[in-house]
Amino acid sequence: MQTQLQFLADCNRKTDRELMAILEQLDPALSTRATGAYYGSILGTLSHVLLADLVWAERLIAFEPGLGRVVGTLPERGPPAVIDRVWSSLSGFRAARERADDGYVEVTAALSDEHLGRTMHYRNLKGEPQSKPVWVVLLHLFTHQIHHRGQVAALLDQAGVANDYSALVTKYG
Repeated sequence: MQTQLQFLADCNRKTDRELMAILEQLDPALSTRATGAYYGSILGTLSHVLLADLVWAERLIAFEPGLGRVVGTLPERGPPAVIDRVWSSLSGFRAARERADDGYVEVTAALSDEHLGRTMHYRNLKGEPQSKPVWVVLLHLFTHQIHHRGQVAALLDQAGVANDYSALVTKYG
């Protein structure tokens, strides 16, 4: 399982960097323009994903404190209740996204299959106790990212922007 999660973490990092390269070529207003999407804009959608990643990172570090040294400095997400704040600029977002992506590459490299099989206990955003194997948490995190990047791809399609950045098979090897 560690090999597969390392692959997903690496693909995630590469995909995010490809997406950011596309967005940085566009008028900055496009990333913050209201789209009617659930999170309001491209940057709103991407901010939601990053904030969720930070919440999971905090939970993982609380479960396995040694990961704090592996991950290094994570971006600030704001008060504990804030999950859907939007970064004010694409450049500020990119720096935070890259730190988080690098952190998850390090986390997946640091966790053995034994660690991945352990049960993580945490509280969801409603404060309800939860228990999941670590590998399920990480797989959820990566599929959550994929889901929302698909939404961003659709928003870019609607804006007439070429955006073929998400094929996993092109990132293998």
